[in-house]
This record gives sequence, C-alpha cells and structure tokens, in this order.
Amino acid sequence: MKRWKRLKKQTVWLRLIFLLFLTGLAYSYAMFQGGFVSWFLFYSMLPMSIYAFLLTFYSLKSFQVTRELNQKRVHAGELLTVTVTVKRTSIFPLFYVVVAGELPLNLKKRANNIAANHQGARAIFFPFLKRSMSYSYEIHSLPRGFYTFNEIVIKTGDPFGFMQKEQSFFQDNTLLVYPSFQRMNWKPSHYTKRGEKSIHQKANQDLTTVVGIRDYAEGDRLSLLHWKASAKRNQLVTKEFEQQTNKRAILFVDRTFLKNDNQEAILFEKTISLSASLAHSLLAVNYDVGVISAGNNYMKIPFHGGKEQEQRIFSLLAKIKNDAKRSFASVIPKEVYHFPHETVCLVVTAHLCEELVNTLERLSLNNRHIMLFYVRCDANLTEQERQDVLKVKKSGILVYTVVHDHFEAELKKGEVRYAVGRTKSF
Repeated sequence: MKRWKRLKKQTVWLRLIFLLFLTGLAYSYAMFQGGFVSWFLFYSMLPMSIYAFLLTFYSLKSFQVTRELNQKRVHAGELLTVTVTVKRTSIFPLFYVVVAGELPLNLKKRANNIAANHQGARAIFFPFLKRSMSYSYEIHSLPRGFYTFNEIVIKTGDPFGFMQKEQSFFQDNTLLVYPSFQRMNWKPSHYTKRGEKSIHQKANQDLTTVVGIRDYAEGDRLSLLHWKASAKRNQLVTKEFEQQTNKRAILFVDRTFLKNDNQEAILFEKTISLSASLAHSLLAVNYDVGVISAGNNYMKIPFHGGKEQEQRIFSLLAKIKNDAKRSFASVIPKEVYHFPHETVCLVVTAHLCEELVNTLERLSLNNRHIMLFYVRCDANLTEQERQDVLKVKKSGILVYTVVHDHFEAELKKGEVRYAVGRTKSF
C-alpha cells in the first residue's frame, strides 16, 4: 500500500515536469520562431501549466466526505439507498470531481450482478467554485449477510488530463441484511408418534400443579393416571394440569459444507430463509424459541419470546455461513437432552445422511418431539434419500420435504400426508 502511494506521488510530479517541459518548449519555439501562431500556442499552454502547477499543491485531504445509509438493517432482496456528501472549505476552482463509493468486498463476492450494476455508485460533478456536492444511489436485491462500507475515492484533475489527483477516504458504515422470511399461519402439528395426543397439550401441562381429573382417554401416559380417584370411581381417570403459557421450540440449523457450487449456495439460503420463517411463526403464537447452529463457530441463542428475540435470531441467521466441518448429527443430541421432553425440536437441513437418520431415531425413542424439515431443490429423491426419509417417518417423526418456495403450502402438504398415513396405520 505504501509503495503504491509513493508511486502515485512520483507519477504526479512526473506529469508536472512533463507539462512544464512542454510549456518551456513552446516558449522557446515562440522566441526563436516569432509570429502570431507560435506565441498563440505558448499563451494557450500557459494557463494550463499554471493551473496544473497550483493543482499539484492543492490537497484533497481537506475534503469532508460522509456516507449515509437509509437503513442499517434490511431483509434480503430489499432496496438500500446510499447518500454520499462531499464538502470542501477552499474556493479553489475544480473543473471536475469524480466520487466513487466502493462496495464491501464480501458483497462483491456474493453478488456479481450487484457489482456489475454498481455504476450508480460513481458520480461526476463540475463544481468549479461550488463547495458542496451530494448524490444518492440504490443497491437492489441485497443478499443476506453483514457488510461494512468503508472506502470512498475522490478524483480530480485539469480539463486536458495532464494532471490527475486521487484521494481515498475511509468511513465505516455497517449494514446487517436479515434473511428473507415468509409470514406463515403455522405452528407445530398436533400429530405425535401415536397420532392421538396433541404436542401443544403435552407442552402446556405443568406437571407440578394438578387442577382436576377427567376420564381416561386412549394414549394417556400411565404416569398421568390418578390412582386414588380411579380406585374410588372403579374406573381409570387422568390428572388434569394447569396450562402453561411458555411453550418452547428449538431450531437446529444445519451448516454442513459439501461442495462450492451454485446449487449448494441456493440450498443453504433456502435453509436459512425457512429457519427464519419458522422462528417468526413460532414467536407469533407465543412460543419461546431458541436457535443452535454449529460451524467454524458455535452459535446458540437461549429460549426467549417477543420481538427482541426475533431480531436476535434474525441477526444470527444473517451472519452464519455453510462452513461446518463437524457432523451436524453429533450436535443435536448434546443439546436436546438438556431440554424438557415437552420442547419441540425442529431440525432444518438440506443434507440427510445415515448418521443424522440414526440420531433422530434414537431421540424419537427417547420420547423427544422431533420435526425434520428436509430442504430440496427438486422433488426427485434418489433411492437412498427415499429410504432415509421413510426410515425417519417410521420412527414417528413428522418429515416436511420443502421443495418449492411457498413454505406454508409445503408444510401443510406435509401434515396432510402424515395425517393420512397415520389414519391408515390404525
């Protein structure tokens, strides 16, 4: 960087020396040749030489450059408006000023179409004695992520290009792009391993406060039977519990990295978008939601509800990458066994492998409420994938195969298939 700056300074001085040499040459020609044409040539070059000489010592560092973003937090696919303002204190005449707001490097890498259409970030002014300049540009279809806008470059020079000056200004403006999400009228299905008892009923039972009894219903657990009352009535009765308001759900987001290609990137972004949509839907029906995601770094958000929790979850989902080297299947049981049995565990993945299938089976046998969201680009599963999905379903886990982008319709289709299958099995 320092070497590059030295080279730029040397170039400025070489240009000035060359221009002065041409002016001296024109003066010599006028002195020896005489006549109108030769003196006209000299006097034509003299103002340019004087201006270039003065411009050499004019410092662009005195400029005050600011950048403003109309929002610091947006959702993927939305529009961002950036306003750049340049002010200067001196009245030195400038024939033109070029201002270029540079894109963050990670934004350029992730969005080639944005970089290609980023000409609006550059503006040219002809200020002369004007001290203030301002312009705005828009960035469309922002991808999910965390970005820092930093460098703004200003260029100026004489009208004929003999002398050019450039100065970089650095101002940090951070932008957090949340994942896109869909508002869904959805909550965890009432179907369980037996297909009879509501998850919400189980999740809402406070096992410490008995408020009454009721007749036994098929599917009630033996631990819920009220033995004394059953003996008195000569029939089985079940305890009724006080209803809780804090239902819990935990999201496990898969960050497995298999290969660096476009389809893998699309699948991962779809996984993140689905996770954000699930979190939004659960929080909307008063669930306490937590998130766990493991990759190069381990990210965990404890259970909580409300709008602030949604922002915390969206912030985490905005920053994560598909950089996991460890097995996703090994992360789930380490956390699940710390939660109450009533906690709904939502596993969101685009990669279904034998290890994950076996892990989910073991958790189901342990009476954990598991839901699998299998994200796909197309509905054509391989024979191995079909066998894995069938194996998970047989263990009593509700599997949603999410292919299309309309998530709510995909989830409802999954519940209908599960309900029909359960009806036939009884």
